[in-house]
Amino acid sequence: MVNNADFKGHLFHEVYILHWEFGVMIDKLLSVKLAGGLMAAFMAMHILIMSQSDDPEFFMIMFLLLALLAGSTLTMDDASARKALLAFGVGWMPAVLLFTYGWVSGTDTDELPPIPGMVMWWAFVSQSLLVGLSVGVAPEDS
Repeated sequence: MVNNADFKGHLFHEVYILHWEFGVMIDKLLSVKLAGGLMAAFMAMHILIMSQSDDPEFFMIMFLLLALLAGSTLTMDDASARKALLAFGVGWMPAVLLFTYGWVSGTDTDELPPIPGMVMWWAFVSQSLLVGLSVGVAPEDS
């Protein structure tokens, strides 16, 4: 037979472990190095995607520059990298909203990213904004 105090202690322990693991997971997802690396990889992936466009040279050069800028956040100190990632997030947000408006308004979606691409755009731009705004960082760490 289970003692009521033992059950409450076990339940508290499980909730604490779940809270701790969730906090550790959020801490990893909002790390500066992960956000910078993902943004660099995402921009580099667009070099290949845009090579199929009407004006590939311009877009490939643009995304190469953006991939290099995002990659440079890996060599910066955390405060500088957060500022750069915030600039990426704020800079890409109008494009993400424009793409999203195209999907939700029911207009022609031939020139828009596919739905999985839109999920990635939202995820990486949101991550850049959250990391840039120091969300989830203790005051002594920032």
